[in-house]
Amino acid sequence: MTILLAMFTTFSVNGQKSVDEIFKIYSEKSDYTTIIINRGMANVISLFEKDGIMDSVTEIRIITQEDEDMPNKTFFNDIKNALDLGSYEELVRIKESDQEVSVLIKQEKDYIRELLVLVGGEDNAFIQIKGKMGIEEAERLLADIDADVTISIN
Repeated sequence: MTILLAMFTTFSVNGQKSVDEIFKIYSEKSDYTTIIINRGMANVISLFEKDGIMDSVTEIRIITQEDEDMPNKTFFNDIKNALDLGSYEELVRIKESDQEVSVLIKQEKDYIRELLVLVGGEDNAFIQIKGKMGIEEAERLLADIDADVTISIN
């Protein structure tokens, strides 16, 4: 019985990847660019911004496809299917003919601790923003990346 339970747990966990694993996989691919903005750089950016959005951000990580002439049509589904989304809430999904966007959050009480933006189709990108953001800060961050989303915390 113990062996069966251990095997089931191993298969369940290995089937889904963390955001860290996704970034590791894509950072090793030559046709993708990975950008990491840590807390120190966020502090520098906050010195030059007027609205204080970056004050609540501890890290931003971005994966983007370099060759826009050869888009990976399966990028969106590849990332979404690989991620362990059990602790995330999907706020919005936008689907157009050649583009799909999904915005997910991980919240703690009245704060958003992590915001994921997954873009696939003609343009491919995966953005992770970590911090302790209120609703207004998260909406301003999304507005800065052209996502028209209204957030409500349950």
